[in-house]
Amino acid sequence: MVARSHFAALGLIALVGCTGTVVGMNGGFKDRYSVARDSLETGNYKTATRNYKSLVSEYRDPEVATRLNLELAHSLLRQGNYAEAAETARVISSSQQGEIRAMALAVSGTAEHEIGRERIAKGDYGPETRQHLMAAAVALDDMLKNFPKLDEGHAMERRRALLRNDLAAVR
Repeated sequence: MVARSHFAALGLIALVGCTGTVVGMNGGFKDRYSVARDSLETGNYKTATRNYKSLVSEYRDPEVATRLNLELAHSLLRQGNYAEAAETARVISSSQQGEIRAMALAVSGTAEHEIGRERIAKGDYGPETRQHLMAAAVALDDMLKNFPKLDEGHAMERRRALLRNDLAAVR
């Protein structure tokens, strides 16, 4: 997945290079994107999220905006902001096709699963917890069925197995 993340980042920079540079108050797009991406890669998720949100709000090319939103969703997920990560990724997965959709499904499914796990840890085994776990299952099942090659390290497959156990524990 790390190799794919770097590939996606390079693709985004190349795409921006082809479509032009947006210059904002804080420097050019490529420089600002590099700050966001470097922050994501080094675990500074608050900085990454803030920078991705700024870039998304300013950049209007639909393809680039979608990729920025996907990276934003990934940053939100890593930051532990699961609800916003799930919603951001869900919007992408409902409007895109191919690998972008698959990556959004993985983020959405992971975020929904983490929401469910947090609820279980607090002793909540009710229908809302089950709803989050089911949303995770639907997203991960779709990703694994339609894009199995993207799960090279089997991380999503392993998460799906954990999810089955969590679903068995809730009503």
